[in-house]
Amino acid sequence: MLPFVVFITVLSTLLLMGAQRRRKMALLVAIGLPPRSLAGIVSLEALAAGVIGSVLGSAVSVGLFWGLSLLFPVVIGYVDPFRTDPLSLAIYGAAAVGVVVAASLLPAWCVGRIEVPTTLQYE
Repeated sequence: MLPFVVFITVLSTLLLMGAQRRRKMALLVAIGLPPRSLAGIVSLEALAAGVIGSVLGSAVSVGLFWGLSLLFPVVIGYVDPFRTDPLSLAIYGAAAVGVVVAASLLPAWCVGRIEVPTTLQYE
């Protein structure tokens, strides 16, 4: 369920971003950037955001887990048997980045089909 929520969130955010920056993107196409490259820029931005979010989220979660594992013996009275698995961080981080990139394909396609004269005329 959570990957679906991430997919919808990223999709709606990127569609909103594309609508807000429509004039800037049309201007880039007007001065010679191929629309395919413009679509690649959108996907690359999503990839960068996914990687940064995955790394920061992993770092914060490992830090919180470490802090709580130090606190548990004081509060509960026994050592917590759970341990972190670096492989699971890598697998789920890569899966999250994959979902983000998949969600960026529709906004990238929409940006790649931008109508330059109409967009630059009315804004």
